Amino acid sequence: MSTAATVERILERIGHRQPKLAIVLSTGLQAVDGDIEDPTTFAYAELPGFPKSAVPSHRGRLLLGKLAGHSVALLESHEDYYRAGRVDAMREPFEVAAALGCGKVLLTAAAHSLRADLGPGRLALVTSHVMLGDPASLSHGFATRYPIDWHAAYDPVLTERLTAASARVEVPLASGCFGWGGDAANARDQGADMLGVSLIPESVIARALGMRSVAIANIIDWAPGAAPAGISPDLARQRADFGAIHLRRILADYLQHGGAD
Repeated sequence: MSTAATVERILERIGHRQPKLAIVLSTGLQAVDGDIEDPTTFAYAELPGFPKSAVPSHRGRLLLGKLAGHSVALLESHEDYYRAGRVDAMREPFEVAAALGCGKVLLTAAAHSLRADLGPGRLALVTSHVMLGDPASLSHGFATRYPIDWHAAYDPVLTERLTAASARVEVPLASGCFGWGGDAANARDQGADMLGVSLIPESVIARALGMRSVAIANIIDWAPGAAPAGISPDLARQRADFGAIHLRRILADYLQHGGAD
């Protein structure tokens, strides 16, 4: 089935409720799906080209419905490069979202903090990112299909709106550089504040499709050697649950103040 056929199938079920904003949920943030009103749900397994994950925490669903009064497409989990073995694993979901009418995408990614002051349960705006290791692995994986400067990924207006939303709901929102595909020591040397295994490929695809993107990292723990003294792993795991609570509040305000426009 082609992308066009998949889009037609989805439109048959959602009618004129076409979304303007796609939201990609990473590990630990799936609770946002409970805020979607009257959702139309598709399992990734029934949509050709969508990633099939064996990770239990990855629900792998596309939800289309209302969030804070706005039509959105919720991509519930994404396939990480290190599991899929392909940097373009999210190509088809993004192409479908764009064809449905999503001109913007909010990306989220689980991340390990490299800063003692940025602990589990915190959310951080991704203001820049750094490719760790060999950049050729990214360019070769995309070939010539996505000829875009992946350094300049995130829309400043959307970033500013998210910052304003967090201030209005009084949820602290950190910011920093996201490191992709390497180890903690190398990431620190390159100026990264956090480390993860997704996000950069997704931002490349989104921009190549003409989608304006903004990104939030969900800090799930500290990278080795970054945790403050005296912090137990159990406490870190408990704090990590707050990321979804914070994101739900920020998203509601963000959409009420034009985040999907």
